[in-house]
Amino acid sequence: AQTAYAAVPQINYPLLLSLRAQYLSLINDSETSVALQRKAMQIEPENFFYKLLLAKILAKKKDTADEAITLIDAILAKDPEYDESKFHKAIAFEKIGKQKQAVQILEELSKKFSFYVKGNLEIARMYQAQKASDKALETLAKVLDGLQSQNAIGIDMANVLLQMGIAYEDQNMNVKALEAYESAVEITESIPEILFRRGKILKQLKMTPAKMKESLEKYTSLEPNGKYADEARKILSSIN
Repeated sequence: AQTAYAAVPQINYPLLLSLRAQYLSLINDSETSVALQRKAMQIEPENFFYKLLLAKILAKKKDTADEAITLIDAILAKDPEYDESKFHKAIAFEKIGKQKQAVQILEELSKKFSFYVKGNLEIARMYQAQKASDKALETLAKVLDGLQSQNAIGIDMANVLLQMGIAYEDQNMNVKALEAYESAVEITESIPEILFRRGKILKQLKMTPAKMKESLEKYTSLEPNGKYADEARKILSSIN
């Protein structure tokens, strides 16, 4: 904890600590982010907001997910309608292998909020992890229909199309996957994984090498140390 606090030793304002913690969580510095969020909670122990933000960070990892569930249960005991906390409880359940409970929570939230993109994306990812890509596609198709009916063309729709492409890949429907990735890229090129997956599928289908190269080069420029960077460079080196 001493090391974790060292980055901002002079900060004793809980809101600033919390903002810093959330930023560090986004860049995967979970140890420091947890330490800072705990410090914020020590200053204001009854603050639901800080408690939820700590639970949100803890829910992302298997070894801290149980603590996240305990924190969220304490929040829900005082406010049973705190729906944002239910979402993170589902994420924690998924991390400890309780997919059934996780999906149940998210499905209840989806019924309550008919336009619940975030929850439905998580449901689809959990179905995919269970190798139930048909259920994932059914869920995603409903979300896509909702977005299209409201003409909500943006990042949410691009993320839905990305997940649809992945589900189609799981079913070896690579042409359908490519169609989903192409539609997503038309909306935005700001989600690097879409660029990688489009380039990879184009390589597998032996289609439009120029577009494939452009897509993979854009991916590596956006995420030079990203999850798929080595694979992207390997594909690029095979065509140069």
